[in-house]
Amino acid sequence: MTLNERQHCFIILGVQEGNVAEINILSKILDKIKLTEEEQALIDLKLSNDGQIATWSAPTGHDPMHVDLEDAEANKLKAVLNAWPRFRPTDTAWLSGLIAKL
Repeated sequence: MTLNERQHCFIILGVQEGNVAEINILSKILDKIKLTEEEQALIDLKLSNDGQIATWSAPTGHDPMHVDLEDAEANKLKAVLNAWPRFRPTDTAWLSGLIAKL
């Protein structure tokens, strides 16, 4: 997953609600895709004062990181992305490739 894909997914997964089993699997995925402080600096990640709004620059020229998701985690991530109601047409640039990889 690219830094951009990981950051998008981190935000979407981070606002999900569910039962204990659902939250546990989401937490495992979040742990695997969370950007390091170095990666956050690389994309110039900025959070609003209340932490509700994130902005960053999608970097170019960086190799995607292999994220070792178990089948259940990959299926959950794909299900969450497919159900997310707030995508915009501009999201297809990163989303289409990621869904295909999952």
